[in-house]
Amino acid sequence: MPTFLLVPRAEGRADPDWEASLHDGPCTVSASDERMARRYADSAFCLALIERRPGQLRPPASPWSQSRLVRAEQVARDDDALRPDGVVLIPTGPGDDRFRVAARVR
Repeated sequence: MPTFLLVPRAEGRADPDWEASLHDGPCTVSASDERMARRYADSAFCLALIERRPGQLRPPASPWSQSRLVRAEQVARDDDALRPDGVVLIPTGPGDDRFRVAARVR
């Protein structure tokens, strides 16, 4: 199964759509393609219901599905073939290159 690295773009960090996500750092996702990787990240991190605040034109939307806020690239890892579709991993700590399972999305 291919693995995708999703990384928030520095220039989009202040965007109000980040209010819709429980996670705002990089993640890796096992998925058949980039579209599904973004969808799995949406499911793993985004709040089910976000209300529009006074003065906002719309409620926050998932940043993970927006290429202007999150870049995505397919990456190769030794254990790619062993990881099932829909596994979302996040770093174990700030600046760490080790990852832990954040969600298994179906």
